[in-house]
Amino acid sequence: MRLLRVGQDWIRKTWFTADGDTIIVAEGNERHTARLHWHSLRDAKTTRTWRIPQSEFALSPDCSMIAQVEMEMPGWVEALHVRKLDRPDAGSMRIPLRWGVSSLAFSSDGQTLFTASFRIDESYEPEGEIRCLELSTETEIRVVRTNAQMKAMTMTRRGDRLVTGGADNRVRIWKYPEHHQLAEWPHKNSIHQVVLSPDEQILASVAGRSAALWDMAENRQIVRLPTHAAPVNDAAFSVDGHTLATACDDGTVRLWDVGTGKQRQAFDWQIGRTGAVAFSRDGLTMAAGGEQGRVVIWDVDA
Repeated sequence: MRLLRVGQDWIRKTWFTADGDTIIVAEGNERHTARLHWHSLRDAKTTRTWRIPQSEFALSPDCSMIAQVEMEMPGWVEALHVRKLDRPDAGSMRIPLRWGVSSLAFSSDGQTLFTASFRIDESYEPEGEIRCLELSTETEIRVVRTNAQMKAMTMTRRGDRLVTGGADNRVRIWKYPEHHQLAEWPHKNSIHQVVLSPDEQILASVAGRSAALWDMAENRQIVRLPTHAAPVNDAAFSVDGHTLATACDDGTVRLWDVGTGKQRQAFDWQIGRTGAVAFSRDGLTMAAGGEQGRVVIWDVDA
């Protein structure tokens, strides 16, 4: 086990790069991600830091692009910008915003950006939309209307289904690009994360102190994991898809058997509230992020 110091605040998300030599860490507080850090595992030092001006952002699957909301003068108008991380000074793709952004997600090939926005209209009714933006042509493909604030999204690698989770306590599966709803699954709390297993047969959804596993082919719940002692902040599948890891506000990382829903292991690395958990691309290493910039790296088989 290795303890790293990456920043000073709460670690909200972490990713391993493809070569496994670097982890990318999102650092901030409960409401706002303020910075991304690239930390070299070989040299044990932070090699790069990227500022997040507003809370909502998304990294492309290959970590080469970032989509983030930025405030512009005059008038402090919000707009969405998509930038290449290896050329931060080369300008950005600018996308005007009509409403406040509640969630952002890239497609698996990094060619499409999904933007969920939300507002309360003149009659005090909730109104939401999902915009699908083709990045190569900078054009809007389709808008999906909703009556809820979407807080999490993901897309299948085949590009045929979009998965959303929202403040209405519902997971929804949409056929893409037709955008008609295929399934709807309930939770007891607002859903803040949806993640697909590597083979995309299983979906994990996280809401409050619970997480549930769903069968994507049969549109049914497989198992709801036992209620955690505190809110669940993050979840990640192992490379083989047999294990789900959850990061919890009680400071633990728990490993669950996907087939049975039974807990396999629990780790408390004494890093405070655990905000993030990730598996490396080769499946041999795990990372967990906690408070005060603390990140723990350990071998899966240890």
